[in-house]
Amino acid sequence: MSKESKQIRKENQIDARTTKNENKINTLENEFRKLKKDYDVHILRHIKDDLQQERFPGSGKPLYTYDEIAERHNSSASTINRIAGEHGLLRRGNKSLS
Repeated sequence: MSKESKQIRKENQIDARTTKNENKINTLENEFRKLKKDYDVHILRHIKDDLQQERFPGSGKPLYTYDEIAERHNSSASTINRIAGEHGLLRRGNKSLS
C-alpha cells in the first residue's frame, strides 16, 4: 500500500467516526429537548396544584405563598406570579374603584 492510499483510508475512517459521533450528538440533543419539555410540563402541573391548595377546604386562603412555591420548585416568585396569571390562578382579584 502506498503512503497516499493509507492517508486516504485514515481520512475516510476519521470522516466515518465524525459522522457517527455527530449523529449520536443530534440524537442526544433531541432526547434532551424532549426530556426538558416533559420536565417543564411536570413542574408546571405541580406549581398549579400548589397555587390551588387551600389551608383547609372552603377557607379560600392559600396554603403556600408565592415565595414558598418558588422555593419548592427552584424558581422565582415572579415566575410563579406569571404562571398564576396565565392560568387564571391569581390570588388578588381586579379591584374596581367605585
